[in-house]
Amino acid sequence: MPRWFDVTAHSAACPGSFCDGAWNVVVEGRKLAGTAQRWRATPAGRVVLIHAAILIGTPDAALWPVLGALQAAAFPDEPSLRADNHIALEGLMAGAMSRTAFPGALIRAAKDRLSALAHRERRAA
Repeated sequence: MPRWFDVTAHSAACPGSFCDGAWNVVVEGRKLAGTAQRWRATPAGRVVLIHAAILIGTPDAALWPVLGALQAAAFPDEPSLRADNHIALEGLMAGAMSRTAFPGALIRAAKDRLSALAHRERRAA
């Protein structure tokens, strides 16, 4: 299977990041992506909707005060937003992938991973 991304990450909270949560994708101690999921039981089995918001590019410096004000208004008890608690994919893979190429590469990587998992489940059955 091809390797599309070579970024070592883990899930964790990252205080001072926007919309902080336990399932952030964290790289080098900084938030790369935020995730959310919703699980439902149905007569056919469990269904899950999962999404992630990935920082592809570093937000413009002028945007951080606005994000900080929104964060403070929505979550006044959370730590103040810190721009340096975030990392963008372009900073991790400088020159390796353009912003426009990323969505297609992500789709191919997800397809490869899901195909491998399905193949493994078929072999195990």
